[in-house]
Amino acid sequence: MARELLLALQVTTQYSVDDYDLAPIIARCLIMPYILPALTTPESQGIISTNITALPRQNLQEVGKLVEAIATGRYRVPSYDVNMFATLEGYILDATPAFSDWILTRFAWTPAVASVDDVESHLNTQELVEKSVEPKPITMTRAEIYAIHRTLMREEDAIIVSESDAMRGILKELDGVPNVLYQEGQSAPVTFALSNRFAKVIDDPLAAGKADWAQAKRHILAVLRVQTGKTIIDILTAPVSEEDEWIWQDVVQQDLHRDQARKRKSQLPPVPNQGSDYRLDDITSLPFREVKARAIQYCMKLEKQGLLDRNDDWQGLLDDIAGDIRSKNKNRQRRKKDYAAMSIAFTNSTEKKATLEEQIASYNKYIGSAMDTMQKQGKKRFVWPFSKQHRHLRSMQKAGKAAKFGSFKYSAADLYEKHILLPSQGFSPKQFEKLFVILSSNEVGVFTMEIVDPSLNSKSQVLDSCEIRMEDLLQAKFENKGTLDLFDQVAKVRVNTLIFLINRSK
Repeated sequence: MARELLLALQVTTQYSVDDYDLAPIIARCLIMPYILPALTTPESQGIISTNITALPRQNLQEVGKLVEAIATGRYRVPSYDVNMFATLEGYILDATPAFSDWILTRFAWTPAVASVDDVESHLNTQELVEKSVEPKPITMTRAEIYAIHRTLMREEDAIIVSESDAMRGILKELDGVPNVLYQEGQSAPVTFALSNRFAKVIDDPLAAGKADWAQAKRHILAVLRVQTGKTIIDILTAPVSEEDEWIWQDVVQQDLHRDQARKRKSQLPPVPNQGSDYRLDDITSLPFREVKARAIQYCMKLEKQGLLDRNDDWQGLLDDIAGDIRSKNKNRQRRKKDYAAMSIAFTNSTEKKATLEEQIASYNKYIGSAMDTMQKQGKKRFVWPFSKQHRHLRSMQKAGKAAKFGSFKYSAADLYEKHILLPSQGFSPKQFEKLFVILSSNEVGVFTMEIVDPSLNSKSQVLDSCEIRMEDLLQAKFENKGTLDLFDQVAKVRVNTLIFLINRSK
């Protein structure tokens, strides 16, 4: 709480107030609601089990006043005993800075109250790391589940603030705590995995403005290293001389030498080639005149977006730069933590990618071998002489169109009765009596379906044809798709029955 309160006060004051001046505010917010009640009324806080008498309570109240005075730096001497309490003023003046140090400064024997690590750092958890690791299942008992549910229902108004909160929809969907009391198995563990059904990737509408703001700060900082003035507008509108160009070239050379020395010292790997959306503009190869022109361009764009105001000479940009300079050390520490989290997430993602690729390769190998076995080594169906199938195979052989892995001719009406072919906008059940469907295969796992109309007088009686892959049928079945559109959505087939027909035909 002290850390978050200090950060909030720093942001509110725009880092213009010293931290030691903010320490009394933090101390008052901690002492008054948390420490003082434990000192003055210990029995109500569960510290002691018996009530205390009037004299000890009065002594505790005086101690509480002294602690409050040390924390806030203010002490009001009672008028009824000035001589006794006036001697505490010196002690309070000496103890107040020490109390502020206890809040703000980290010592070797004790950490500062306002300098504790955040929850993510303390527990070594990062959002990127959590997204890249395999989620672990949760194990709870039925009694714990119902207790949590009952607590959420009882404290719903305090927990859920807005009507659009996802928790409100979940509790409404559950429709209250079950009344069933499990006499047996209440303590038996229940293992289940959670998935966020409400997780959505939403583009940041302010992303373009944030990018322009970062580019404007970079260009303004580059300009300030060469020219100075009273305001940003005065600096940007100042003319550029040859001397300014020479100074800019010296600044660029110094930065390049420093970056090269840092890379040699850290021995970092080479940076991969990023896209233009990721990489910031390289201003080292630009003349100083162009750098100023770009700075003006970005500032004008921010002004149109309402992020800068010309009435204060674009002072908001300078205040943000000053805040970055003041929090430079904190930003460096945060970047170190982010880099460590990114490294762990990259390692986890790489291992997960290798595992998934191995599973995909194994799956494809198994599917390929299974389909190859079914079509190459499967027993051919016996074809009765002079049957419709026999005449179909003979006609295909005479036309030189014999399929490598077989060809079968079915009546569209029969397929409709077996719930394989479904009526659609292109064909109605009445037309099925005049049509035939030919299913053939010349490649493992790939099937050709043709719709034939014998009443046509043309040489080719095929109305339409399409290619069906077994992997597409299995994917549709995995996605619980009951039907599949064929022939550019002219015909429709049922997935499960079509797979059964293909397997039966082999």
